[in-house]
This record gives sequence, structure tokens and C-alpha cells, in this order.
Amino acid sequence: MRRTLSALAVVSLLATTGIAQASAAQGHGARVLDVMTFNIHHAQGTDDVLDLQRIADVVTESGADVVGLQEVDNHYSGRSNWTDQPAELAAMLGYHVVFGANIDNNPPTAGGHRIQYGTAILSRYPITEWDNTWLFKSPGQEQRGLLHATLDVRGKACTSTAPILPPARRPTVSTRPRNSST
Repeated sequence: MRRTLSALAVVSLLATTGIAQASAAQGHGARVLDVMTFNIHHAQGTDDVLDLQRIADVVTESGADVVGLQEVDNHYSGRSNWTDQPAELAAMLGYHVVFGANIDNNPPTAGGHRIQYGTAILSRYPITEWDNTWLFKSPGQEQRGLLHATLDVRGKACTSTAPILPPARRPTVSTRPRNSST
């Protein structure tokens, strides 16, 4: 999974570099786009405290223009106080947002909000298009997805993705000695 995420980071950097180079070549000056990815674990920290403001503070301190978020709740359950985390974070930050539901269940009561869990993209720049693609799911696994958005970065179209990938398979470890003389 690290290799995949590293590859996505490199692709994001190359896309950003391409925007900067094209802009500089046209005499408009470089356009730098700071990109961040963040698994927010439904805003529950390692101290087990649910704190959406803490997530917003981390994003603010990073200076990121675009943030791909994983493990985001949208009226999902009591674990996140049934909140619309993408909308609340966007409001706290003054960013644009799109949300891709990878788990999408009917409301618990008629007329209520759908129960959703997935990925989000926060952006300082307007989001002009977006879609969410569900990835292959093996039996018994949680649905994963790839959220894709097109941003209008000072008149230039720029794409951003926020994947949530399945956990990497761990290598099988044998506890049997390699050479046994018995």
C-alpha cells in the first residue's frame, strides 16, 4: 500500500510540476499547488478523542491547497455524532469539498440522512467536476474507492484523487526452523 500511495504522491507532484512549468513557460509565473493526503479515521485521534476541529487545525497548519481525506463519515453513526464531516470540515476551513461514499446505506428512519463512509477532497480552489469509482471488492472486504475531482486552479484544470485502498497483504511468516536435524 505504501508503494501505491507513494506512486500517487509522485503523480500528484508531476501534475503540479506540469502546471508550474506550463504556466512559467507562458510567462505567467509558477503556480505551486500544495497537496496533502490524510486518513482521518472518522476524526478519532490516537487518544480516542473525536475532534473534527483538530483535523481542521492540522490541515490549516500544513498550508495545503488540496487535501485527500480517507475514512470520512457522513451521518455514519454515533461514533462521529452522526455529523456530515466533509461539509463541517469545508466550513471550518473555507474550502470547497466533494465526498465519495464507498459505503452507502439507507437512512435509519424515513426521511433521514443516508449512512455513508468514504473519501473526500477539500480544495481552496473550485471543484468543477467529480466522480467516485468503486474498486474491486473481494468477498468479506469493505468497499474501497477512488474519488476523482477536477479543480479550477487559477483558470487551469487540475485533477486530484483520493483513494482508499485495501490493507496490504502481510507476508506469511513461518515459525518452523529452516534446517531441522530431528
